[in-house]
Amino acid sequence: MHSRGETSKSKLRFDDKVVLVTGGSRGLGRAFSLYFASLGATVVINSTGAPDDEQSESPASVVTKKLIEAQGGKAEVFDAPVSDAEAIIDYCHLQFGRLDAVVHNAGFVRDASFVKSTLEEWQAVQSVHLEAAYRLSHAAWPLMKSQGFGRLLFISSAAGLYGNFGQANYSAAKLGMVGLAKTLAVEGARNNIHCNCVAPIGITRMNADVLDESMQRAFPTAAIAPLVAYLCHASCQENGSLFEAAGGWFSKVRFQRSEGAALPPAEWKIDTIAEQWKVITDFERAEASESMEESVVQILDHII
Repeated sequence: MHSRGETSKSKLRFDDKVVLVTGGSRGLGRAFSLYFASLGATVVINSTGAPDDEQSESPASVVTKKLIEAQGGKAEVFDAPVSDAEAIIDYCHLQFGRLDAVVHNAGFVRDASFVKSTLEEWQAVQSVHLEAAYRLSHAAWPLMKSQGFGRLLFISSAAGLYGNFGQANYSAAKLGMVGLAKTLAVEGARNNIHCNCVAPIGITRMNADVLDESMQRAFPTAAIAPLVAYLCHASCQENGSLFEAAGGWFSKVRFQRSEGAALPPAEWKIDTIAEQWKVITDFERAEASESMEESVVQILDHII
């Protein structure tokens, strides 16, 4: 956690704000909890309450809370599985009367090649990532609407954007969170409820075994926290967007399509598709859409 002297220089702060971080006691979540607290937020740390490691007798959430308080910050703990989303949100409401931001970071992996994966593994991963994103947002929505302000931030993954061997369940859940965020952004905008996604690379217990030491040094979890905090700040008007972040590098990601080929009805044939394949898949004149409506207009421009 940054010292009070360092964070006092920050112009953007979270004084009198309440921020919920799921999975907030380890890895990326711990980095987020520490950073929000350093900026004046009251952080609600949600975790499963398990010890930090085999030698520790104290839950990781308690360790994180004590560290925050030792640095002059404010934190509370609500130990529960993220599937208890409604209870977690109710706690924030009853304890503080408000909830300004939800950072849904909690998750786990159940990796297996697709043919060896099970329905139970699929459902478990969907539940903790995508379903929990829905349930947390749905429970927090009325409170944020009444406040006229709210920020929802989902932690996605490059696995969802690009695919990754052995992670069909995880990839589907993480990209599903992007689709959910884009729709919540549309529906929440008029009430100043914004929703964004960050796909980070940071060393956690989930990936430490598959990255060598040089890569682990390159991707500290603390490097992701400033972007997550900014996207949750009242001054940030970004909405419905996706970002990648790693090792101090930050980038906005968007979906693009090729200019494509517009064919007359007489050429709606499989052979014509094959003949025009290079044109259809050529991204030299790529375009992007910021909304479903803009996408339709762009397509009409091609075919009319």
